[in-house]
Amino acid sequence: MILSGAKIDLDKVLKKASKHEYHHIFPQNHLKKLGNTRSEINTLSNICFLTRADNNKIKDASPADYATSIEATRKDQYLDSALIPRNFESLNYADFINQRTILLEQKARELMA
Repeated sequence: MILSGAKIDLDKVLKKASKHEYHHIFPQNHLKKLGNTRSEINTLSNICFLTRADNNKIKDASPADYATSIEATRKDQYLDSALIPRNFESLNYADFINQRTILLEQKARELMA
C-alpha cells in the first residue's frame, strides 16, 4: 500500500498469518445471525489475539455466554490487558466497537508519545 496505493484485505492477510491466534471478540457467526455485514464484523476493534484452545472453547458463542468462563478474580486484569471494555458482555455490538476503539486509540497514542 505504501508504494503502489494497493488496498490490502486484512481479513485475508490475518487469516494467512495466524488464523488460530486471533479471534473475533463478537464471533463472526453470532454477528452474521444478527445481520451484521462482513466489514462490520471484521473491523480491527473486534479482533483480539488468544490461544487456539481459548478460541476453540468460545467458537460462535456470544460474549454474554462465554464471558462467564473468565475467572472472576482475573477478569478485569485479562480484559484490561487485551484493551477490551470490562463490561463488554453486556454491550450491544455498536457500543462495544465504539468503546473498544477508544481504548485502542488511547493505547496507540500512549505508545507514540
